[in-house]
Amino acid sequence: MVVFGRNGTFSINNNDRMVFNYTGDQPKSEDDKSILIYDSNAEHFTEKWWSDFEGHMIFPHNDWCVEKYKSGEYTEESRIAFDAMTGKAEVDASNPLTGTWRMIGYVDELSDVKKELPVLHEKYPGSKYFNTFFVFSPKHWVMVTSRFGAVDDMTFDGKKAFKSGNMSHQVKWLSKDHIAVSEHIDYRTDWQILERVTDGQTPMSHIISQYIQKAPRVLR
Repeated sequence: MVVFGRNGTFSINNNDRMVFNYTGDQPKSEDDKSILIYDSNAEHFTEKWWSDFEGHMIFPHNDWCVEKYKSGEYTEESRIAFDAMTGKAEVDASNPLTGTWRMIGYVDELSDVKKELPVLHEKYPGSKYFNTFFVFSPKHWVMVTSRFGAVDDMTFDGKKAFKSGNMSHQVKWLSKDHIAVSEHIDYRTDWQILERVTDGQTPMSHIISQYIQKAPRVLR
């Protein structure tokens, strides 16, 4: 489940372990507070769930909530994000910066970064940058992690720089599939090291496989 908030941000929640079965719109008894799924077809379904929230701004206390979900309907920002996460982002063949990149680390100096690439690769699966992706299209960038993401407008200055919001970022090419992107923090400049994704998988495929690997084994 992906939930969009304000300013182009969104969160990704792992609902893979929850199975939704068609139930009808009425509980089995007054004490039955399990989730109800009804009015379902390929284009929509309705969910009815019991709220025990106290003092919530939206949801009532000790009452049923009804939500209707539709497929194929997006806001402009969410369409950009979903296209990026599922590999459908617009790509400009004339600019090598466009496409999907994974973040493999941060460095504060670029002098020896090419020698450090094997070390960053070795540490990547256990690092906090694991499964953090940037998708650059001609007009937007989307950052995606296993928990959250963001969408913003961008403009390119050739292949050596781009601007997002009020922030300009330099790009240093380490190889045809590795770049360093400047990140200005206070009075210093650090560098994000990005590697082009060439395995054919989308960011969402990588994130889903991570969830599957972490899911507990169930014996039946």
